[in-house]
Amino acid sequence: MDLIRPLRLFLDTNHLVNLTHLRQDRPLRGDHDEDRVSAYRTINKWLLTGQCVPVFCETMAYEWVRQEDPTGPQRIAAIFDSAMCARRVLADPLVFIVEAMKECKRIAPELAFPDCEIVAGFDPQSDLIDWFNAHWPKKDEAPTVAWKRVRFDDNRPVALVVEVIAEEKRRNDLWDVAHAGELHRLQQTRATQKEHGVGNDVLQEVRRFWLKTALLLDQVLRSMDRSVDADMVLAEVPLGNCPALLLSVDAHWAYARANQVPKKGDFVDLTMFAVLPYADVALIEGRMHEFVRQARRTEYADRVFRDPVALVESVSARI
Repeated sequence: MDLIRPLRLFLDTNHLVNLTHLRQDRPLRGDHDEDRVSAYRTINKWLLTGQCVPVFCETMAYEWVRQEDPTGPQRIAAIFDSAMCARRVLADPLVFIVEAMKECKRIAPELAFPDCEIVAGFDPQSDLIDWFNAHWPKKDEAPTVAWKRVRFDDNRPVALVVEVIAEEKRRNDLWDVAHAGELHRLQQTRATQKEHGVGNDVLQEVRRFWLKTALLLDQVLRSMDRSVDADMVLAEVPLGNCPALLLSVDAHWAYARANQVPKKGDFVDLTMFAVLPYADVALIEGRMHEFVRQARRTEYADRVFRDPVALVESVSARI
């Protein structure tokens, strides 16, 4: 393990729920033998003692609030609050924008993009909020979407979950709107695959095209500095320095090959692809693990797991 910092650990909702059950001495979800229960105990100890740092991403909370137990969301969030230390990764799609904009600024230093962190504590990054609100072209989205994606008043996960619950009550169609958006994205991806094939050359074009279509960065760059050649800058962005963007596009590419219609909760699971490059290890559900494996057969083999026993065995050899 890095002697400077402990391992960053990402846990998806199902595994977080099992940790809450463990803490209450309740049966875990699913069929778990003693080895798996013991693995969760070890993970829980690592979080409480600071041997591993849980990684938080805001989009997770939209899945927590759908727990049958009305107190479940706060208990899940309390795992982060009770950890000796916790870190926060910028949510999808802001993480992609920051990755790409850091590279744009390196190519064109005159661009006034703030110095910000993709993985940080829970304090709001005000400069990033101001930049996003000033330059995001969809002005009707900026005050609400950007604000919630990069800050909340009480900088703890429990406080954010309370806010998400309130938002769900204000907009009971929120889940349906997000599902419709994911269906549209899936349909577009499948149409591209049908028309152009699924080869690596096509995928490379999709990755680059995404900078303009999904992230609108050509419009963003022009709003920042009219003298900058936005097309040239975006053409030179080294996508290898944008790991969250690459994994998300590539894993969704694999997901689209396998699915005609997204399952109801998939839009949340798909946003987790953006977190994985910034976690040292991760424990995620089996379907999404398979899409990561298809996109990165070897790169994430010893970092992303579906089985808590396998994760504990791997991490125990490193700490």
